[in-house]
Amino acid sequence: MSNAARIQVPVSPPTVEEPAPQAPRGPKNWIFLVTQDEELWPLVGTALDGDLTLKQVDSTDELLNTTPTGEAAVVLWDARDCADRTGALAQLQRHSTNFAIVVLDGAANTEAWRMPAQQRQIVSLVGIPLKGMQLSEALASARAELAGRREAPVENPVVPDEVAPARPQWKRYGMFGAAALVAACAVAYLVLRPSTPAGGPAVALVPKAPAAGTPAAATGEATSADAQTAANDQRIDALIDMARHAMADRHFIDPISGNALAYYQEVLVFDPTNGEAHEGMARIAQILVSRVQSDLDDQKYDLALQALETARTINPGDPALSDLDARIATLRSELGPAQIQAALNAKNFDRAAQLLDDAARAKSLSPAKLGQLRDELRQHRAESDSEHLLKLIDTRLQQDHLLEPPRDSAAFYLQQAREAGISAADLEQQTQEFSKRLLSAARTALDQHRYGDADRELAEARSENVAPAAQIASLQHDLAAAREQQAHEKSAQAQLLDLAKTRLAQGSLVEPDGDSALSYVTQLRSADPKDDSVTALASAVRTAIAGRARTALDSGDVVKAASLTAAAARLGGGPDLDALNDKIAQEQASQKPVIQKIPGISANTLVAVKPLRPEYPASALSRGTEGWVDLAFTVTSDGKVADVTVIDSSPKDTFDTAAMSAAYRVRYKPVVKDGHAITVTTQLRVVFRMSK
Repeated sequence: MSNAARIQVPVSPPTVEEPAPQAPRGPKNWIFLVTQDEELWPLVGTALDGDLTLKQVDSTDELLNTTPTGEAAVVLWDARDCADRTGALAQLQRHSTNFAIVVLDGAANTEAWRMPAQQRQIVSLVGIPLKGMQLSEALASARAELAGRREAPVENPVVPDEVAPARPQWKRYGMFGAAALVAACAVAYLVLRPSTPAGGPAVALVPKAPAAGTPAAATGEATSADAQTAANDQRIDALIDMARHAMADRHFIDPISGNALAYYQEVLVFDPTNGEAHEGMARIAQILVSRVQSDLDDQKYDLALQALETARTINPGDPALSDLDARIATLRSELGPAQIQAALNAKNFDRAAQLLDDAARAKSLSPAKLGQLRDELRQHRAESDSEHLLKLIDTRLQQDHLLEPPRDSAAFYLQQAREAGISAADLEQQTQEFSKRLLSAARTALDQHRYGDADRELAEARSENVAPAAQIASLQHDLAAAREQQAHEKSAQAQLLDLAKTRLAQGSLVEPDGDSALSYVTQLRSADPKDDSVTALASAVRTAIAGRARTALDSGDVVKAASLTAAAARLGGGPDLDALNDKIAQEQASQKPVIQKIPGISANTLVAVKPLRPEYPASALSRGTEGWVDLAFTVTSDGKVADVTVIDSSPKDTFDTAAMSAAYRVRYKPVVKDGHAITVTTQLRVVFRMSK
């Protein structure tokens, strides 16, 4: 085809190979609108602030080709017609980590964006048709995200010489009670502190808090289950690594600020089933039992008792403990209350209570001393329970386990803490964080159309009575509006369904364009591809179109048969269409292509209003096959494409249907001659190439 235009089609997404102007550079705040829908431009323009410069591009490929790697910009991406959303999103992220992406998509596709939104791959999702307030909030959030990414990295914080307890109002009794609290602080610092790459400044691992009034979901704070699991694994790996080092240094239960037992216990708060932590604690118990023997031989009774009671908390069923208890019983008069104090320090409160009862029966301690020790036992038990609940609340908040599971969530442990008598002042920090995360989760649920979850999270946030009333009211208003929109969309979908059925009954299968059974079914499938009624109707329309294609082929109208077969393929392939394509190819091979020569025009001179967007055939993609198709077709006086014919192709019959189907969907500006629109013929080569 010496004079024909050439279009190359990569795997995903298809693009026309033509030079595009480079995006202007400079201090401007760019927002790229990626869409071919001309109606979106004015809607987006009205939602912009004055310092944002809007530029429209047709596709993500054009955006990647016209912006430098690492470009910082807001990307407003109309993803409705994107066949491979995951692949396109990955390309955008590889091109620039400084893209703050806001996705525009239909209601039926919101579930597909749930994971990217929770993993902070996109800033937010805005449903189409657009609502000005929702779009403005999404753009404001994207700008805030973009500003945060432009900020210079922070320096490493100075590590204090001593780590103070998180809540000084709780008194610390004994070496091991203090060990648990200080170890928790040390672990939190080591796990959450900024990491420092070699040769560069540190980058904080904790995201910035959103500005006041910013919708929580738009800040991207919500994380998916996979992202949260990865964060937990990172914390656990850090704790396990510190425990291994402590074991290697023989720091089994001391020093207070970093011992193996405390690290393993911290792991079990995050993951109660962690095998390495359980095995490590079992090894520590065995080591402590051996240490008791040697300390008793050396008459180091305080050390022996502490090691014994700590071993008992780890493995109370160890048979060796009975022998050690019997030996210590012979030394009871020498030990006095030291054994009880050791049990208290090890937080083995049941054991301490048992020893107190034994001492009372044996009258080995004075009533005053017994009373003092019982008071200490009650105080230690209450403080230990409180510290444990506070730690569980903090951990579940970090894991975003806000309301689920019902008996292992931040909400559950907050209620337990209140029932245990912990004051509102001591719970203030956790309550504030809980409410903040609830609002963030409610915004995410709202954006993902999980209205029941949003209702529940808003109700819980309202009951805490600490979240800003205006923010709750705003979310409640958005929730009501979203439900109203959902009801409207369902009504519209029902109307489309009725129209599709009517056109099918009337025989208006593919024409007129925009008012045919095929057109309405395509809209329905785009809105809700999983709807069973739509699936059944699509199958019926496809069968009817395929039947009409067979009739056209039998009557010798090969061009019409090919067009109808391509239309049926838009609703799904199958053996029947493969057989039809084989017959069409045979007929085309037996006929000499008749191409109208006059008037003829080069495809390069035509102006496409709706450009060619072929789909790469799945069978060719799986085999890694590349090729081309030479097409001849007519452009009518109203800019539509007709009489598409395959002149030649390589490999034969591999890309023919995809190229023809795409050609029929192209719309051109009419060719004008002597003041009148005319019909012309042209030729086009479509090249299918795998992306490199």
